[in-house]
Formats: sequence, C-alpha cells, structure tokens
Amino acid sequence: MVRLRPSLSLKVLAVTVHVFTFAAILMYVPGTDRWYWLGGLVVCALWSFWGLRHPVIRRIEIDDQLQAKLILAKGAKMIMAELRADSMVRRNLLVLNWHTNNGVVRTLLLPDMTDKQSWRRLQIWARWCQPQKKPLNLWQLLCSRIVRRRRQMDNQ
Repeated sequence: MVRLRPSLSLKVLAVTVHVFTFAAILMYVPGTDRWYWLGGLVVCALWSFWGLRHPVIRRIEIDDQLQAKLILAKGAKMIMAELRADSMVRRNLLVLNWHTNNGVVRTLLLPDMTDKQSWRRLQIWARWCQPQKKPLNLWQLLCSRIVRRRRQMDNQ
C-alpha cells in the first residue's frame, strides 16, 4: 500500500513558475492588457494550489496478483485500475496513467509524496510487473532470456 501526500517540491516549483510569470507580465505586457494577464495568472495560481492541496488519489494498493486499486480522495471510494502503457517511469518522477471503468486517471508522483520504501516498490511494480501488451523487440527478448536463465541458475 502506497499512501500519497502533497509534494513540497511540486509546491515550490509551482510558486517559482508563478513568480517568474508575474515578473514577466509586469516587465513585458503594457497598459490595460497587463491587468487581464495578472487576473488570469491569479486564477491559474489558485487552481494550481488547490489541485496541489487536494490530490485525486489518496492511496494506491497493489494486491498479491499485482492488480492495482486506487483509493480516491472523494468519499474514500476504491476502484480497480490498470496501468496504461503510456505511463512514464523515471528515477525521480512517475507519471502514471490509469485506465479505470470511469475513464483515465492521470497522476504525477514525486519521491517526496511517499516514503522511500513505498516509492521504490511502486517504481519496480510500474516498470516490471505489467503484462506485456505489445510484442517484444529483439533487445527486450534478449534481456528477458538472460533474466530467465539467471533465475534458473539461482534456483538450482
């Protein structure tokens, strides 16, 4: 089970982007147009900070069959989800696109949103524990054979 919390680094990034945008508007937008741009920036900032404080997903649970369940923030509702192939897994970033019965749920996760052990488990699950939907290319086929042989050698 992976409990998610709001990310401090994402908040800092959002504040930085909004401050630089504010400065650019003050320097480069003349006249009354400046007020329209500043109004739009305030709306974007409020929407951004509200979204960062109220995440869509509260927890991600992965059962013994490696199936994911998402516990949503609204009403603590649990839904079954399948990780889509267009998700991105990097060392310090996870962009997980989930296919659910209700549609697609997109989640941006950073390492400070959960503890280190849960982060590592989620990365490994997202990268390696997904069913193969497309045919393997030559490099993936060779790697999977090497891994299979090493497992066989370890079991002997």
